[in-house]
Amino acid sequence: FHDSAQGPIGADPGAVGVESGGSVLVADNSGGAGFRGTLFRTSPATGIRTVLSDFANAAQGPLGTDPLGVTIDSTGTILVADPGGAQGDPNLLFRIDPATGARTVLSDFSDPAQGPLGENPTGLALDHAGRVLVATGQTGTGLRGVLFRVDPTSGVREILSDFGDANQGPRGDLPYGVALEPGGTILVTTIFKLDGIGTSFNGTLFRVDPLDGTRTILSAFGDPSQGPVGFSPSGVAIDPSGSILVAAQHVGTFDSPGGIFRIDPVTGDRILLSDFGNASHGPLGVSPTGVAIILATTP
Repeated sequence: FHDSAQGPIGADPGAVGVESGGSVLVADNSGGAGFRGTLFRTSPATGIRTVLSDFANAAQGPLGTDPLGVTIDSTGTILVADPGGAQGDPNLLFRIDPATGARTVLSDFSDPAQGPLGENPTGLALDHAGRVLVATGQTGTGLRGVLFRVDPTSGVREILSDFGDANQGPRGDLPYGVALEPGGTILVTTIFKLDGIGTSFNGTLFRVDPLDGTRTILSAFGDPSQGPVGFSPSGVAIDPSGSILVAAQHVGTFDSPGGIFRIDPVTGDRILLSDFGNASHGPLGVSPTGVAIILATTP
């Protein structure tokens, strides 16, 4: 994203999503004018980037400050979570036109008329009914974070799982990534842990019941009996085989470059699929946060 030969420069690419045609959407939370963020569309073949939505451009709709989550609904419309900024900007869930990049606000997490308030919306996914699942931090019991369910038409919110509420299962802190399993259960990563094995920074992969929001720990990133340890698990995706992929900002030690884990959906056991500090795995990287699947197609 620093190579101008591949398109407009980016600053802090994070969340990724794949459109039905194969193009990769990348939310850059510090790109563009005033560092207010950019949604790029990227060719999976060439890596060439174009700016689809500039969050500093009022001509494209309400401004944003920090786009951190992205997903695509069944119509191709793009949803982006923006947790706002230090200036007191609102926490917003945007709907973005895939043709023009025009933005509208689907849900304002600072507006009580749309449901319980939330802070720092990040990870997004859609459930089988088309409702938007949104992970937020600094919300709910002890400000440990909440998984919201948002009506895709009205933007009305309800709390599905409060990660500080022990009555719903083991607690977590700062839910970040969200993915939907084929059977409808929900996977959520938390950057930090409260209950379970390891340090506070190891984090956890939870499985959440879509009916009552109860949680179980699928993989505790501080538990070496489940595989290599990780720190700050962030983005999560499910591959066609059902295996779970999680981007962890650090692997093994807290000062490592990070990597991608593959996790068994039954046992929660982890293997390190790609170590971003290992040159034998390819070009080096630092602190991966987003992960998505590009399906191979036959011409």
